Amino acid sequence: MRRPTEAIDRIVRDHAIRLVSVDVFDTLLLRGTRPEMARFARVAQMQAKALAARGVAVDADALYAARLVAARTAYRVIRTVDGEREGHLDLIFAMVARALGLDPALAPLLSDVEFESELDELVGNRPLAAALARQRQAGRRVVFASDMYLPAATIAGLIARLLPDLVLDGGYSSADRGVTKRGGGLFRVMLAEEGVAPGEVLHMGDSAQADVATPRAMGIHVLHTPRPAGWRRLHGLRQKLAILQHRAMMRRAA
Repeated sequence: MRRPTEAIDRIVRDHAIRLVSVDVFDTLLLRGTRPEMARFARVAQMQAKALAARGVAVDADALYAARLVAARTAYRVIRTVDGEREGHLDLIFAMVARALGLDPALAPLLSDVEFESELDELVGNRPLAAALARQRQAGRRVVFASDMYLPAATIAGLIARLLPDLVLDGGYSSADRGVTKRGGGLFRVMLAEEGVAPGEVLHMGDSAQADVATPRAMGIHVLHTPRPAGWRRLHGLRQKLAILQHRAMMRRAA
């Protein structure tokens, strides 16, 4: 993280930066190379075990399939904000419980299992956290901004558990706001609530669109922090395998 740290120092030195915004997943909190579908399959297995411990028998493949269907449905039925939509984990698992005939009171258990799975999957980016802490000590506000179906409170909980020494001044999640970084809406919310102009903000993250192209077009200073090439190659290979496993699980669940 040496070069990004130097880049942060250069940008805040050369511009009147008052707010530093950081992407969370694959930036502040780093994932392994397990693809999303494989993560969802693992969560479904953990949820099936948790339900079994409560005396509720549900097949992991059924949980996996219901979650995918619920996620697609949630994105369709969610209220449109400024032409954008974003799903929310609570709605997704409420739909899963309904689809599988489960007691609605079990939906929070499904969410809790997902939280524990994320803790197991993620690693805190300590060099970046240290760089952010220095910016905060210098008097700048530091917040996170995430395009994610997890609410900001849950994301903040993950950061607190994995980077306990990092103090942030707040956070913005598309799940709560109904608008995204990639569409620009989440940045507009952040600018308004933080009371800053685009040129007074530095945002960093791994997505070429959501973390670079969109905020740059709005006049926000940006720093691209992509995952290493080796990570991307291995992730791509595992993604191909996950697609084959996904098809097999969907056939079993049908």
